[in-house]
Amino acid sequence: MGNTFTQGGATYVCSQCRRRTRYTGAQSLGSTLCAQCWDLAGLENEVSDGFYSSNEARRRAEVLIAEVELRGGSANSWRTTFGLEVK
Repeated sequence: MGNTFTQGGATYVCSQCRRRTRYTGAQSLGSTLCAQCWDLAGLENEVSDGFYSSNEARRRAEVLIAEVELRGGSANSWRTTFGLEVK
């Protein structure tokens, strides 16, 4: 799905990484997660459902976690979830 970001739209604080963000169309409408945390939550669910091994998930999670941190969010809880070193 494409990005539906609209200038002037309401912002909110991501309930996971605590950075200010806005709905982009990547996450479910009404979600309190930023797009990257939404993807990380989905990845966690896919591991739980057996679609990915922990090692595969860690590699994908590292990319998303780096983006969360680059944008100013705290990803330590995601690092713990995916068995990565906490900063």
